[in-house]
Amino acid sequence: MTNTVTPETARLLAAAGFPQPSPAPGQFWYAPSGSLLFVISFDSKSFVLAQIGHNSTFKVGLDDFEVWIFAPTATDILRELGHSSMFWDERKCGFSISTVDNINLIGWTIINNTNPAEAAALTWLSIHEKK
Repeated sequence: MTNTVTPETARLLAAAGFPQPSPAPGQFWYAPSGSLLFVISFDSKSFVLAQIGHNSTFKVGLDDFEVWIFAPTATDILRELGHSSMFWDERKCGFSISTVDNINLIGWTIINNTNPAEAAALTWLSIHEKK
């Protein structure tokens, strides 16, 4: 699955202060076991989830999310980076990401990783570890 970061990177992001949003349909979350879960719907009392790689759904309450970690996509991370762009660098076989703050370039990262979410996460972590 390359739509989200790995469980390890999700933990690093959360520990470094990456926003952990309120659960909503369309999001991915990691359970403490490392299972990747997808939020399908919410019916005012519980969320319906699917475990990636399994052919079943189940319901959980909001309290369950207190121990789960948000698994952001590249889009989620780029939104938090602000003025950023990402492109595939064929020569490097990885993603390049530039991030600017007003007119100053604050980050330029070339990540030799084929997972765009991981590349964006490493950029976010490199910027926020400097602060």
